[in-house]
Amino acid sequence: METWRVTDSRIGFQVRVVERDEIVVANAFVTLASSPAATDGKKKAEAKKGLKAEGIFAQYEKLYASLPGAAKEDNVKKVNGVFQFEITDGPENFFIDLKNELGAIGKGTAPRPDIVIKVKDDDFISLVEGKLSGQQAFMKGKLQVKGNMMLAMKLDRVLKTLGGGGASSKI
Repeated sequence: METWRVTDSRIGFQVRVVERDEIVVANAFVTLASSPAATDGKKKAEAKKGLKAEGIFAQYEKLYASLPGAAKEDNVKKVNGVFQFEITDGPENFFIDLKNELGAIGKGTAPRPDIVIKVKDDDFISLVEGKLSGQQAFMKGKLQVKGNMMLAMKLDRVLKTLGGGGASSKI
């Protein structure tokens, strides 16, 4: 079993059968409950710790790197775009490249993004957790988009398939 921390209260995991080298449970998540006193401590720790999006993108990067080449090729064909995320209250930049070669996910600025998405850290987490759709965020002014608007329509699918919103696919 492989685990990763998504947020302080959310743990992601996948289960692999070693004998067959096959993932039998993928992109599963557990949400931990906490007491009010723990929540106050959590808020203070998060303020010191930095962006939650950084942990999410680290998880995405690890997940994507573990996919077989054929799955990566399939994703590049389906999405055919480079997403640049600017976390405005960070400020930090992250990218999801599902256009070039086998694709890539990471921290930093993509050389030629097809779409730039500006969003606050907490709003990005809400998008990832499925509490807020990309369309809702855009209409409420919580998300700003520059570039290929048609690609923006694929944002919810990309985030869900990377493990947010309780999705169970492998991207």
